[in-house]
Amino acid sequence: MAIHNSGRSGWLFLMSLFCVGFSSLAGQVAGVRAVLSISGGGEIVMSIALAIWLFGHFIGNIAGISLIKLMSAFKVYVGSFIFLSVSAPLAIILLFIMKQPVGLVTGEIAGVVDTIVFSLIVILPITIPLGVSFASASSPDVRRGIRISYLYAFEAFGSIAGGLIAYIAVPEFLNTLSLAVVASVVSLLAVVFLFGYLRGRTRIIVPAVVVLIVLFLITSIFSGSVMSLYEYVRGSYTVPGYKILLIEATPYGEIVLIEREGERAILLNGCIIASNAYTDVVEETALLPLALSDSYSRILLIGDGLSGELEVLNEIEGVSEVVVPIMSGAVVEMVDENLNTIPTDDRIKIKICDPRKYIEASDKRFNLIVNASPPPTTVEENRLFTVECMRAVRDALDDDGVFVLITEGDEQYIGDALAEYLKSIKLTIGEVFERVNYIPGSRVIFVARDSGEGFDIEPNALWKRIEALSVKPRYITMEGLYYRLLDSRVDMLEEAMDIASGDVNYDYQSIAYYHDLTYLANYTDPALSQFLSRIKYHHPGMILLIVLFALIASSVLNRKRAVAPTILIVIMGSLSIMLEILLIVVYQSVVGGLYRQIAVIFAIFMAGLAVGSIVSGWKLTKGRGERILLGAYLLTGLLIMSLSILVSRISGIPVAVFSLVIIALTAMCSGLLFGFASDRLSGRGSWVGGLFHGSETLGSTLSSFITALIILPLIGLKIALLMLGLAFISIGIVIVIIMWR
Repeated sequence: MAIHNSGRSGWLFLMSLFCVGFSSLAGQVAGVRAVLSISGGGEIVMSIALAIWLFGHFIGNIAGISLIKLMSAFKVYVGSFIFLSVSAPLAIILLFIMKQPVGLVTGEIAGVVDTIVFSLIVILPITIPLGVSFASASSPDVRRGIRISYLYAFEAFGSIAGGLIAYIAVPEFLNTLSLAVVASVVSLLAVVFLFGYLRGRTRIIVPAVVVLIVLFLITSIFSGSVMSLYEYVRGSYTVPGYKILLIEATPYGEIVLIEREGERAILLNGCIIASNAYTDVVEETALLPLALSDSYSRILLIGDGLSGELEVLNEIEGVSEVVVPIMSGAVVEMVDENLNTIPTDDRIKIKICDPRKYIEASDKRFNLIVNASPPPTTVEENRLFTVECMRAVRDALDDDGVFVLITEGDEQYIGDALAEYLKSIKLTIGEVFERVNYIPGSRVIFVARDSGEGFDIEPNALWKRIEALSVKPRYITMEGLYYRLLDSRVDMLEEAMDIASGDVNYDYQSIAYYHDLTYLANYTDPALSQFLSRIKYHHPGMILLIVLFALIASSVLNRKRAVAPTILIVIMGSLSIMLEILLIVVYQSVVGGLYRQIAVIFAIFMAGLAVGSIVSGWKLTKGRGERILLGAYLLTGLLIMSLSILVSRISGIPVAVFSLVIIALTAMCSGLLFGFASDRLSGRGSWVGGLFHGSETLGSTLSSFITALIILPLIGLKIALLMLGLAFISIGIVIVIIMWR
């Protein structure tokens, strides 16, 4: 790669851009993980945080364009790094300080407005200076003849490195605040490279590397103090009324141990996963499924078991094996050391693995499988509530085995959102199992089997079975069973589900988004909730709108050639980030682990951007460049449309790899378009690079919100992928027509 008209010191400038990219993605991962650690909603939260991130880049680009008109672009560039070195860690601290005044308590699912507020607090102080830095770096006074496409490429290279570091190091060695400190250190290193670039001293590279090593050592030594400060902030502002005893970073999120008046609980990303205070719930989870099953010698327990259920099951005669798959070994260690609710018995087998993958891969057969997982509000959690998972459960049961699913309910009233969710669960189980029944209550218990006789859920029969167990219940009573199974209560549940418009839940068409959105809307705006409840997922007419949109865009852009590149970049930025979010959902539906995987997914996206930017910087004839661009868009569009068809027919690693390939190709298309447009129009003024970058991030901001709050919940994944595939092909053709003329 040639560095034009910049001399040997031009590499120092590009290394400063590498640091920009590193700080950008490391800060992005830190910010998104900080929001994920205190909010429910998973991919919706990530999409909103990503939208705020892009919006900050847009503000920064506009601010940078304005500032370089008032002062030296080089001063603006250096100033943005210095500001970032301070703002990144302070933003993380400010998030937890501001959390209590907002009114959210850890463990409560955050609403859309709360999530936007949290994202604004933690992300804008990081992303605005990054936008300013790119806008000022695009100025001819700073880049000194280096192609704008190369600026984009080297920033992308740094982002790849930042993503890999965040993927590998953070769960094992660094918490979220420490990652923000690392981003600050790297931004200061950029100042060192800029000093060498300004003075034309290439020998500064060696001392710069030494400075980097020293700063990282200081960060490592300082990590204990950072952790103490982090625990203080989390303890003082995150869980009012509770004392923080321990915070530990894991590949799947942050584990927090809290205590109040002798009661202890363990939280993972803000949600309670184990506690020594839920004795009545523990007994219900452990004993009622046994009363519903003819045999229970071999039990598989999913989504629960660490709050004391295993202690109860360990006392039951006739139980020869209880298998509990748990995603994180750190969770098991913390429970074992602080709650002491895991018996040391050979019959109790804790498997450190993905529960869904264990069900699919295990060759064991069980008499009873119990799923007591929390209601799904993320695609990862939803993987335990889909038809595909139910089929794996059926295959893992003995011929007369029983499946029990325990999920949320209500003692007095079942609202529209809850009724729709429960009906979806009922329909999904019924899609796989022949016999399905249910017990109402504060937690609804679904019981299913694929053969044999039906279930006797009459109170007397259940109570006799419970009394026959070798453990005397303390909280379950015959009176309680009679009340729970009153005809009026059963009728209330049945009527609510009959009226509701639920859908069967699949990996590729998750109810998690729709249920979560309607639940939040019902909580904040009942009118909006009713509107959402009446909108169905699929509307084939939307596909025709894509073609119509392409024809209109072609006509308008032909007439307004001067603004065509900017408009096209806005459109493609919107489509690219929309597709990235959809592909993350596809990836999550078969792999899971959003908290850790998000870093490597972002890195792959930036790798595609780097390749596209480099190719656009090659000296190509006019026709050849357009052919490369058209080929990239056509290939990407066809692959997207193929994925929309294959996603319901294949699963596992092939879908995950296919999704990552499309993510990289999508980013490459954006890099090609940005590079071709900015390099060909760079002579118009110093503002071109910043304007294009700002336009792209503005379009991406809007599409992130639209994807998270409208497309995924209301249109569905398969139709959305098909629409985007058509859009990529159509817009790609329009772009080439505009550029070729």
